[in-house]
Amino acid sequence: MKNFYLFAFIFFTQFALSNELFKGENLLVEPPSTEIYKAYYKEKNGLKSTTWASIELITKDTFTVNILSGSYSDLNRFRNIQDKPGKKACSKFDSKDIDKFDRNGYQSLFWETTCILNGTPIQVLQLAISGNDSLYHIRKLWQFKVSDSDYSDWKEQMIQISVCDTRKKRKMKHPCPSFK
Repeated sequence: MKNFYLFAFIFFTQFALSNELFKGENLLVEPPSTEIYKAYYKEKNGLKSTTWASIELITKDTFTVNILSGSYSDLNRFRNIQDKPGKKACSKFDSKDIDKFDRNGYQSLFWETTCILNGTPIQVLQLAISGNDSLYHIRKLWQFKVSDSDYSDWKEQMIQISVCDTRKKRKMKHPCPSFK
C-alpha cells in the first residue's frame, strides 16, 4: 500500500506524494482508497475538514479528518463535546478509552463509541491530537454493525496517525519522517 501523507495547512483534496513537508506542523495520516471512498473538503471559521464517504454506502461509512486552528489542551473536554450528541440521541450509548498515549510528543486521546439510534447500530473510532498550532481530530464512523476484522484494521491504521513539526526549535521534540 502506498503511503500518502496529508499535511496540515495544505488542502486535503490536493494530496501529494512529496519528499517535502509543510514548514510547521504536519498531520501524518493515510487516507482511504479512492476506489472505495470519495473525498469532500470544506473550510470554515478556522476548521479544515475532509470527509471520505464510501462510494457504495455514502454516509453510513465515512472517515473524517478535522483540523481546528488553535491549541486545545483539554482533550477530555473535547471528547465530552464529541460524545454529547450521542448521549442525547442514542437509546444506548457507550464511550470507552482505547489509549491516551503521547504521539510523537503530542498529547492524544483515542476512544471508541457505540450507539443504538432508532434500532441502527453506530460504531465510531475517534482520535484527537493536541498540536501546538491546531487540534487534529480523526473519526471513522460506521452506521451498521462492522465486521471485527474491518474494525480492527481501521483501529490499527488510526493508531499509526501522528503529528510532526519541521520547525527548527520543535523538530527535535516532534521529529518528522524522512522521505528517501
